[in-house]
Amino acid sequence: MDYINYHDSLNELDDLTLEGLFGDEAIEMIELRSVLGTDDQLHKILSEWESDLSQYGKEKVKELMHSFVEIYLGAIKSDRSVALASILNFWRGSLDNPEQERVSSYVETLRLHREAINQMGEFQRKQNKSLGDRKRVMGQFINAYSKSVEFISMILANCIELVRISKGEQVNRDDILKLTLHKKIQLFNEETNYQYEAFTKLLDRNIRNADAHNSIKYSGQKNCLEAKKRVGNKTIIIEISINEWFQDIYPKTGWLVQAFIFSTALISLGLSNIDLFKEKYLSLFG
Repeated sequence: MDYINYHDSLNELDDLTLEGLFGDEAIEMIELRSVLGTDDQLHKILSEWESDLSQYGKEKVKELMHSFVEIYLGAIKSDRSVALASILNFWRGSLDNPEQERVSSYVETLRLHREAINQMGEFQRKQNKSLGDRKRVMGQFINAYSKSVEFISMILANCIELVRISKGEQVNRDDILKLTLHKKIQLFNEETNYQYEAFTKLLDRNIRNADAHNSIKYSGQKNCLEAKKRVGNKTIIIEISINEWFQDIYPKTGWLVQAFIFSTALISLGLSNIDLFKEKYLSLFG
């Protein structure tokens, strides 16, 4: 079978879903596959997300989603076949390098986030919370954040590729993938004339750099996160309160990932059913 890594990762996502990791609604969507066509399923996923008004940062996700759709459409209008190959290859890898599939990275991003949420629930139900308990639960969120940033780095590489396709330029994917996250951010902003700088501003640079060097941790004594930063010849410690982490830092990577996933679903819908695409586009973005 071609793209075996891609199919294995999809099967693993289904297995984790059926085990209940992502909740009952996700299980229901798998069960509906035999009833709904792909178009109807994509439309249902987007509609159910849109109707859920409880999510923190929902309007920001919509803004980001709209920007991703603009990037997709720009590339598709310029060279449809090359753009679609880029989008497909992001998820399944290429025939000559199927190991580059990104579904496995997405699955791990989802899994670590969900497990961090579950562990937080267990932590909150405990009567007596030890230092070890606090460090474990915060460690889970730090790991989940790290995996999200790693996946966002892959997303940025694909966006750079799509922007270059929209300009009619030749694209060397491997050269882009070799870049550090910092270099990808710089290149993405330059390629788009900083039009989508809102993407990259969501990634806290101090936390990002500390994470890259494995120097972010939870301090039980101060009840905060500490990130080490190199300034000149010295290393300084930046303190992040628990409230700041959960309100201003951790959710933002999730917004980016979610916006990317839902924009991909919307574009996929448009490629197969333009009427449903138009309906959902207007509903989401006006």
